[in-house]
Amino acid sequence: MAAAKKAFVMNAIGDAAMALALFLLIQHTGTLEFQAVFSKAASLGPNTWVINLVAAGLLVGAIAKSAQIPLHTWLPDAMEGPTPVSALIHAATMVTAGVYLIVRTHPLFEQAPHVQQTVAGIGAVTLLATGAIALVQTDIKRVIAYSTMSQIGYMFLAAGIGAYSAAMFHLVTHAFFKALLFLGAGVVIHALDGEQDMRKMGGLRRRMPRTFVAMLIGAGALAGLPPLAGFFSKDAILATAFSEGVYGKVLFSAGLAGVLLTALYSFRLIFLVFSGEESELVRECLSKHKGGEGPRWMTAPVAVLALLAFAGGWLEVAGLWHPFSRFLEGIAPAAIVVSSTPAREWLLSGVSVIVALGGLWIAWMIYSARSQPAPRTPKALIEKLYFDRAYDLLFYRPAVLLAHRLASLFEQQVIERSVEEVGTGALRGGRVAAAIQNGLARSYVLLVAAGASLVLLLFLIFR
Repeated sequence: MAAAKKAFVMNAIGDAAMALALFLLIQHTGTLEFQAVFSKAASLGPNTWVINLVAAGLLVGAIAKSAQIPLHTWLPDAMEGPTPVSALIHAATMVTAGVYLIVRTHPLFEQAPHVQQTVAGIGAVTLLATGAIALVQTDIKRVIAYSTMSQIGYMFLAAGIGAYSAAMFHLVTHAFFKALLFLGAGVVIHALDGEQDMRKMGGLRRRMPRTFVAMLIGAGALAGLPPLAGFFSKDAILATAFSEGVYGKVLFSAGLAGVLLTALYSFRLIFLVFSGEESELVRECLSKHKGGEGPRWMTAPVAVLALLAFAGGWLEVAGLWHPFSRFLEGIAPAAIVVSSTPAREWLLSGVSVIVALGGLWIAWMIYSARSQPAPRTPKALIEKLYFDRAYDLLFYRPAVLLAHRLASLFEQQVIERSVEEVGTGALRGGRVAAAIQNGLARSYVLLVAAGASLVLLLFLIFR
């Protein structure tokens, strides 16, 4: 229930902001048709208060829907749902809708350059913060959930610097390898009778070799290792950011740090789940299941997604072919990547791969041998950078206090007591009416005379 409430509140904030942006568009353009809005918005002029408010409202809606900081805390809790739902909705379709919104309405954001720069900044902060939080998660699905927010941060970064095709390219490849990781995690959870705590796992590589290979492909694609899908799409974002001046260099540095974090937490998951000796839970659960991989209806989608995560990045290769960009250009002429040179892109890709391999090596040194003591975990990361506590102090507790105050001062005193007073008044009126109805003719004559006198008096006053 807490997860549902949190998702409702966060998305309500985004929906309200987006609705206000749409109302402003209707007021100043008279339409919500894309092309008509874009042509009329240009006449409003760049950087006006109207266009800035519209872009800001759309941005808040995108942030809430795509679980970016600061409206991000609902997504990890939503992973309580079934794993196929997480794979389809929370990794590949629904939460990436905010990225599509920004790309589709890019003419509005280009009229508000400061808001567009904020898009890139929010993406950079999110990919770093959520990547760091993913390092300390023990629930296998929560690790993947935080990685989803981190990768969408890369998409926001790309959209914020005008690299729309790079953002959409990463959106597509992300759908391949993230759905693969979710469904692979589902196979593991099914084999272990619903257990999701990675600390209780280990040694699954020998019992589940096909799932291990599939998850290894997904983790490599997530980390951006060649020739997997994430390598081509993520490195296109980093190369474009490097070409965008000083601010772009800062964003590139954040993205490169995110590559290290991504490799570290993704291969931490692989080593904790699949390497080492078999845990007691693994021996106990897999002894019940002959062939721990699970039925074919579970493993077949994993195999298909593993193939897509392996080869999906070849949709576009820097300096060789760009059919994906040309396809987007046919839909929206401005939605093309702000590209660096192919030589620079390949050079920066090499740097990214070296950083990713460094993260893999660190993960191997720390997590491959279970005999080593676990590294000390920073409390700030365990507390998810205190976002939940901050929201609790700033919003939840004041709201509860206000509700209690209103209940005691207004609801109980006014609403509930008014109902009681109405009932008491009706009873008293009934007693008075019963006393009048005494059956004596003189009483009735007196009442008729009093009523006639009152009517005559009113006639004399208001004639």
